[in-house]
Amino acid sequence: MTFTYSAALDTDLAKVRLAINDTEEVVAPDSVGCWPDGSNYTDEELGVYMDLADNWQHSVVLVLMDLVIKWSLEAAHAEGSISQNASAVADNLKEAIKFYETRMPPLSSVGVSYNSSNADGTSPIFPFGDRQFGISQQDQRRDV
Repeated sequence: MTFTYSAALDTDLAKVRLAINDTEEVVAPDSVGCWPDGSNYTDEELGVYMDLADNWQHSVVLVLMDLVIKWSLEAAHAEGSISQNASAVADNLKEAIKFYETRMPPLSSVGVSYNSSNADGTSPIFPFGDRQFGISQQDQRRDV
C-alpha cells in the first residue's frame, strides 16, 4: 500500500487528496489523516473511487460519502463528547458533498444522466443489478 502526494497537483490523485485534506502521511501515534483513527487513504483505495467516477471531482464526492459513513460509525460507537464531535464531522462532510455536487460537471457530460436507460429499459445508474441499496429499478420507473 502506497501514499503519494504532489503539491504541484499534477495528477488527479493529488487533486483528490487535496480536496479531502489527506495530503500528509504521518504514522501513529501522530496520525493526522482524514479517517477517524487518523490514518490516510492509500493510493490504491483512492484509485478504486477514481475508477468508479468519470472525473476527479466525482471521485471526491464518493470519498466524502465514504468518510461520512466512517465518521458516523465512529459517532455511533463512541460516547459523550467524542460521539458529538464525530457526528459534527460527519455533518460537515455532508455539507462538503453538497458543495462539490453543485460545482462539478454533470454526469450527463459522459453520456449518462438520471433519465437515461439501457436498451432493456434498465438504468445505467444501477451498475450492480436490478436491486441496489434496497431500491428496485421497477419501483423507480414511471409512466410518462
